[in-house]
Amino acid sequence: MSSSFLRITLRRLARERFYALINIAGLSLGIACCIILGLYLQSELTYDRHNLKYRQIYRIVDEFNANGKVDEFAVTSPVLGPMLAEEYPEIQDYVRLRRIPQKMLFHYEDAAYYWENVFVADDNIFEIFTHEIIYGDPATALTEPDTIAVSESFARTYFGDVNPIGRIITSDAGIPTRVALVFADLPANSHVHYDALVSYNRPDLAVPENITARRQSLFGVNDYTYLVLPENYTVDEFRKISNEFFTRHMEPGAAGCSRLRISI
Repeated sequence: MSSSFLRITLRRLARERFYALINIAGLSLGIACCIILGLYLQSELTYDRHNLKYRQIYRIVDEFNANGKVDEFAVTSPVLGPMLAEEYPEIQDYVRLRRIPQKMLFHYEDAAYYWENVFVADDNIFEIFTHEIIYGDPATALTEPDTIAVSESFARTYFGDVNPIGRIITSDAGIPTRVALVFADLPANSHVHYDALVSYNRPDLAVPENITARRQSLFGVNDYTYLVLPENYTVDEFRKISNEFFTRHMEPGAAGCSRLRISI
């Protein structure tokens, strides 16, 4: 029965080749579109899901109000994270990322390449964001001011397949840095990508101890600040923190600056 049905189908296809071609092409195009759409949706719906703490990580947004016009900036003050963590116990941790605005040139022996995605990062970044570690210890990688953590692509560019831990590379400013960690390239559906992370633990980047200096620094915006909050935390709960913090530390010198809020 099935063999006769197959023969009839093949004869009909051979007799009506043009219409058969149109139908097959349409079916193929429809299947291809469904697959592409499915892959796109999977990528979009799993953004940042490689982070094990993705349900607890929030990025702070600065909100400025000037003459009734509200502007929002993802960059914040470098003192904001430490101050919030000190004053509010529900903030379990924080991490800061500062993008170096210009491309950086790194040298190793005769090799020299420019890199666009270089950030300064707190040494706990590997505790908060999930990375596949290839070489090195994430707990100590950025604890020293002269260390750098690099992506797998970065490491291969200079060192090939050799373990580069301990090798010294030099920036275009002539500053030597020691490779302390190699991590796998971040997924394409990550909201932030970096080729190299240099340590935030430098004297010139230290948070001032004086409260007046801290409050003045709150209006400078350089860093992306991420908070780790309890599971099932709601954004509305942060409004109280935002209002209290603003009133206590920023309102006297606000000059049009409005509240802080969390952006998921």
